[in-house]
Amino acid sequence: MDESEYVNEWIARGVAVGEARGEVREAQQLILRIGAKKLGPVPAGVESVLRAIQDRARLERIADRIFEAPGWGDLVATV
Repeated sequence: MDESEYVNEWIARGVAVGEARGEVREAQQLILRIGAKKLGPVPAGVESVLRAIQDRARLERIADRIFEAPGWGDLVATV
C-alpha cells in the first residue's frame, strides 16, 4: 500500500467517525425537541444523561418510546 492509499484510508475513517457522531447528535436533539413537546421541559440531569448516550440504536429505541413514556426519567431509562 503506498502513501496515498494510507491517506485515503485515514480520510475515509475520519469521515465515517464524523458522520456517526453527527447522527448521534442529531438523534439526541430530536429526542430533546420532540420530548419537550410531549413531556414538558427537559430536566438538566436528564439532558446530561441523554447527551452521554452515544449508542445510536439505544437513542432510536428512546425516540420510539417518546409518546408512550409517562415521563423523562422513564424515557431515558430505556435500554
